[in-house]
Amino acid sequence: MERIVTGLLLGIALFWAGACFWIRGDGVPDWWLPVAFAAGIAYAVRMPRTTEVASPRWARTCTWMVIGTAFAALWRGALATGSRHWDGAASLDAKVFWLEQAPTLQQPFFATEGVFHHSPDYPLLLPLLVAMAERLAPDFGRIVLPLIYMLLLGVVASALSRRAVKPLLRLAVITAVAVTPHLLTSGGGGVDSGYGECLLLLATTTVAAGLLMQSSLWFSLGIVLLIAAKPEGLPYAVIALVVALARGERRLLWQGTAALACACMVWEPVRAALLHQDYGANWPLAGLVLTIISFLLAAKPADPIYRVRERTRWLILMLVPIAGLLMLPWIAPMFAASTGTLALYLRQGENVWTGFGNLPAYAAGVVEFGVSRMRLGTVLLLPIAIAIVAWRRRIALADRSLLAFALFGLLTTALPFVLSPEPNFEHHLRSSLTRLLLHWIGPLWLLNACWLNTMLAADSVERCQSPTSTPS
Repeated sequence: MERIVTGLLLGIALFWAGACFWIRGDGVPDWWLPVAFAAGIAYAVRMPRTTEVASPRWARTCTWMVIGTAFAALWRGALATGSRHWDGAASLDAKVFWLEQAPTLQQPFFATEGVFHHSPDYPLLLPLLVAMAERLAPDFGRIVLPLIYMLLLGVVASALSRRAVKPLLRLAVITAVAVTPHLLTSGGGGVDSGYGECLLLLATTTVAAGLLMQSSLWFSLGIVLLIAAKPEGLPYAVIALVVALARGERRLLWQGTAALACACMVWEPVRAALLHQDYGANWPLAGLVLTIISFLLAAKPADPIYRVRERTRWLILMLVPIAGLLMLPWIAPMFAASTGTLALYLRQGENVWTGFGNLPAYAAGVVEFGVSRMRLGTVLLLPIAIAIVAWRRRIALADRSLLAFALFGLLTTALPFVLSPEPNFEHHLRSSLTRLLLHWIGPLWLLNACWLNTMLAADSVERCQSPTSTPS
């Protein structure tokens, strides 16, 4: 399964890179979608086999049944109806309609400033995939949405298989991800709702799987998908690189930074065209600088950096964003003329001190929407419960890289509410918080699986070491 998943992830990345090049000109050729995926799968097939613990046949069969059932439950709804909420209809469906006619930006919908264009700075990966699939197979383009969902489950299954998580636990975790209520909802954020949350969840889960498997390929592909999914992907990618730096993962840091630089250079010209801005020459230079810095950090001359204690590195890396947040009132005016989603929030930095007053309402919203209403299942409660039990039993829990990525990712979900541009804060909380939390259920379920597997292994050791009673 891992080779299939790797090939599909690589195919998506190749398709997006080529599409960003062609879409500014005459258009993306119809043959590029199958060729990109064929190239990704061909590369994955030729990869050397990884070391995995063989799973029982019943576990493999049940895993494929869960994934197949999840796909079957969604494909009919995805094909039967369009997007059912405003953002999905205005953002995905409208773009898919025009890209299906001609997959190029050289048409009035994209090229004319007076035309209403919802979320113009959103990456075009999802609408392009749907539109190109629709051109190849009319009336079946939206099948891309449940396929992304199925690929998400494949990423989880492959990561847990490489980690040698016990078969029954692996099946339970895959099922838990598959039946997450907010993924299957008909509302905003559901797989076939037209929102891009499932694609961004696939990206964060791929990064987390790369950290867990120590796979620089998966880590880099996840970062590319983060940039290609939604604007939120950029800070998420920075978090992933910070974790790699703090944990001393030099290979992941180098290749992840190179992937981020390449993804930004590929996407920025398209983003500038969508926002009707002039594309400057600064992005290639910035990408080159990032690549050089990453190389210096990953090479032997950077050894003194890694001789510093990990706690010290974490302290330094945590102080930098805190200092940046506190300096936002002075930084915000720099974004006065900027456009785009991230710039919109950064301009609210002038009111950051007032925004801190929204944190109690945000915390109450996490409890309400993330826990009490069970929209995300038990994914937020399990790590706390496992950590408490492990502390009481003095069981050491590993996977600190995965923990740091998930924890810092969850913390970033507070920033849109501290820097909220919405006049109706309660509406913003109700409509956005669950979708932001949804981005992190994949990393959290991988963490839960690894920690539970450690607990089960500790129980097995204790049973083996316990003295047996002798007959009288």
